[in-house]
Amino acid sequence: MPDKFPAEISDKVKQIAIDKYYELGCIKWPTAKEVQAEFNDEHGRKNGISDRYVHNIIAELKKVVTGPSNIDTPWSLGKSDGAFIPDEATGAILEVWAWSVKHPSAEIISIRVAQWVSKLRWVTNAGGSPTGEVLDTEKVYHASSMYAGRERMVEELKDKKGMSEKEKKGMRSGVLDAELMLGSKLRKFAQNIGFLEDDKGIKWTDDLSKVAPRWHSYRSTQLMHEQGLLSSDIEPRKNALAKRLDEIAPDAGDLLAMVYKKLSDDTRSRKLSKSELDSFIDECVEDMKDAHKDGDIYAWNPEPKIQALLYPNRRGRKPKKS
Repeated sequence: MPDKFPAEISDKVKQIAIDKYYELGCIKWPTAKEVQAEFNDEHGRKNGISDRYVHNIIAELKKVVTGPSNIDTPWSLGKSDGAFIPDEATGAILEVWAWSVKHPSAEIISIRVAQWVSKLRWVTNAGGSPTGEVLDTEKVYHASSMYAGRERMVEELKDKKGMSEKEKKGMRSGVLDAELMLGSKLRKFAQNIGFLEDDKGIKWTDDLSKVAPRWHSYRSTQLMHEQGLLSSDIEPRKNALAKRLDEIAPDAGDLLAMVYKKLSDDTRSRKLSKSELDSFIDECVEDMKDAHKDGDIYAWNPEPKIQALLYPNRRGRKPKKS
């Protein structure tokens, strides 16, 4: 491929293509036109890069970028049989799946995570119960994502040279098991006196970010709030927003959560300021209120508002507020 542009231009095009590939669930690559449009929108280089230039870059990326195996693609009920997930786990998995669809900071569960939900639904400390009923959906989602991340990391390590056959068998989850059942303090004590395996070289947060990067980020921020390392005025506003949503309709909160999730799935949302996001949420609440008054809140279409926020300079759309 001829170098028509500086390396930094090529790198930016590659990053956009890879980001969109992961946004599409690693099932298909974006088209050259989609990547070109985003590049031009972000960098203002109208007609600066050709379709053919982008097409060639994507063709090169396809040779070297490895997406997740089928087990790391989004779960759906029809995929359970092929993944050897028992029928009796369906109710628990559907409950966690529905929660992951609605929670703005959660990835929609993969087949791998669903397999761990099937196992951990029996564990009380993981949010399950002795009867297999899910009692705390968030806990089950978090624990299942942690184990799924560890499992995926182990599979990736098995392909690396220098590992012994013993290291390649199974997954080292003893410390994770103790974290789940004993808690952080007792787990550390058990490690110190030699009851548990050494977990040096294992970065548990890296494991979680393999299958749930947004959830990892959310939990890290949540932990900093709890430890007083990060102060915020979000809670009062959050409570006030919840009250406004409850006054509209029972499902208004879930609708807004899914809209926010759709927005945050797009990499361009990372460049939005807090004031822009706050304004977007306020406008969405008012739109839902109007839709409810008109008789059907579920007929509300937030897509034009999302696109206007992400692409403020496109023809016919209002620019961002300064």
